[in-house]
Amino acid sequence: MGKTTASLALGLALAACSVHAEISHSNVTLGQLAQSVKPKDVTIYTMLNCGYCQQAKRWLTANRFAFTECDISARVSCEREFNALHGDGVPLLVVKRGGKQYIMDEGFDAAEFLSFVAAAP
Repeated sequence: MGKTTASLALGLALAACSVHAEISHSNVTLGQLAQSVKPKDVTIYTMLNCGYCQQAKRWLTANRFAFTECDISARVSCEREFNALHGDGVPLLVVKRGGKQYIMDEGFDAAEFLSFVAAAP
């Protein structure tokens, strides 16, 4: 594992632990939160050979969050959606919860993701 990849993995782990503590404080477990998320709630725009995309998908999967992947390098419809969101890079996540939409357009951040998902009704 490269130094940058290891640093990113450590950062994601620490952020998840920090937010996990906040979630636990509110009597909602990470598992319960993950169960409340449906595939249509989270769309992750990716492309082939994107290491950060793979890391984000691994984190979501390992923590049992449902999501829909939209590969902009393989599907024209995904590319159109990505462009309509003014996407600048991948991974780009769109989280829809409680009638609100949140766009994570600066890459995946576990703490940011969990904060938004936990705050939405």
